[in-house]
Amino acid sequence: MQRSIGLFAAVLIVSTVNVAAQTPAVISGVRAAIAAMGRQFLHAARLGFHHPRTGEWMSFDAPPPPELARLLEELEKAVSR
Repeated sequence: MQRSIGLFAAVLIVSTVNVAAQTPAVISGVRAAIAAMGRQFLHAARLGFHHPRTGEWMSFDAPPPPELARLLEELEKAVSR
C-alpha cells in the first residue's frame, strides 16, 4: 500500500475488512494500534506548492508518526490474510 493514501486507505480498509474472517490476533493488533493513536490524524506524506513570491516549486516529504505507521502496518496485515 502506498503511504500517500495512508489515512484514507485506512478508513476504507477498516470499513471493508471482513472482521469475522480475521483471527483474534489480527483483530486485537488493529484495535491496539487504533487505541494507541489516542487522537485523530491528518497527515500529508508529501506536500507541494508554488512559493508565493518566487514561484519556485517547493516539495516536502514527511514519514507518518510512529503510532500512525503502526496502525497502517496492522491494517496491511489484516487485509493481506
